[in-house]
Amino acid sequence: MRTQALYSVLSKKHKDGELLFIDALTFEAPKATQAHDVLATLAGVKGFEALGSKKHNAAYVALAEKDVNVQKSFSNFGNVKVSQITNLNPVEALRYKHIIIVAPEQSLKELENRSVKAIKKKTK
Repeated sequence: MRTQALYSVLSKKHKDGELLFIDALTFEAPKATQAHDVLATLAGVKGFEALGSKKHNAAYVALAEKDVNVQKSFSNFGNVKVSQITNLNPVEALRYKHIIIVAPEQSLKELENRSVKAIKKKTK
């Protein structure tokens, strides 16, 4: 049920232009200035202008795998949450205006694996 709800929310966000896929997001060291530059660049994308100015719940950055440098770089921003895609749930997806999925091929495979596990669990 939760998996279906998450897919519904992601589908709606995609339809509304609130879902963004980026190939990679890495930092050599935790730097808030680099994270700010990333947000400023993403705010230049049509429909994502709020990333540069919105004070609360602007974006959920979903990483394919844990990256401590990225998480620490964005930790000073109250309007951005960074976590692994496996931690994304329907409530979090609804709480944030934009969902940014990093490494989409790998991230979507993680979501697919999660849904397969949920189906198997349900059929037992």
